[in-house]
Amino acid sequence: MTDEAKEPTGAEQQEKEKDSDTDQMQDGGNNTENQPGGSPEAKAAEAASKALETSKEAVGDAVLALKKLLQDPATGQANVVETLGDSRCFKAGIALCLCFVVCAWIGTIRTLGPMMELLKFARTDDPFASLGVADHVKVILASAVPVAATVICLMLIKKLMDAAGNVKQFTFSTGVAFFPFAIILLLSLVLGAVNAKITAYLVLFGATTTVLMLNATLTTVMKVSARAALLLVPVVMVIAVFISRMLYASVGS
Repeated sequence: MTDEAKEPTGAEQQEKEKDSDTDQMQDGGNNTENQPGGSPEAKAAEAASKALETSKEAVGDAVLALKKLLQDPATGQANVVETLGDSRCFKAGIALCLCFVVCAWIGTIRTLGPMMELLKFARTDDPFASLGVADHVKVILASAVPVAATVICLMLIKKLMDAAGNVKQFTFSTGVAFFPFAIILLLSLVLGAVNAKITAYLVLFGATTTVLMLNATLTTVMKVSARAALLLVPVVMVIAVFISRMLYASVGS
């Protein structure tokens, strides 16, 4: 004969259930800590990794877009917008706009010192004097003003003329239009103030390229007629300058 197992009493059963619940809670807490992304440090690292990956994709798309534009400057913008789509175009445009802003910031600090005095950024007789953090922020904001003004101007034309396109595509087109100026500002760092005449010719080249890129934006991306684009390009530039002056007033105050 086998001995019958002794059945636990009610108090012992409750004690076992309580211990089991406690163990499960502890295991759940340990699993939460061991899960990827569970801790704040892991979440921050994951967010930084995603941001880095997005930045790499944006830069890659920007380089791809510039290559296609070099091959086909006339209709390249429309082809790039169609190929990449709005989301990737917007990210590539942000990368190109940031490239211009950074180059303009460095160029203003290093070679275009008198502009800082003109814009009341430097409060000293020496235009190349070191600036404070607030002054650097103002220079960066001032560098972003023409970019923002151009995007706003394109949006206004879209509303008034019921043209095609959207703000993501306009951001890309604006970045493309300002990219030549970014290259010129980098070259000005190499040439220095001694070669001011060469820099002036390069600025003229950049301005002409910007006009052509804006014309391509109007005709191929916004689907505006060539006749209308002929008049709208100078209108865009005039309105952009006007908006920039208003934004400069707020930045410099």
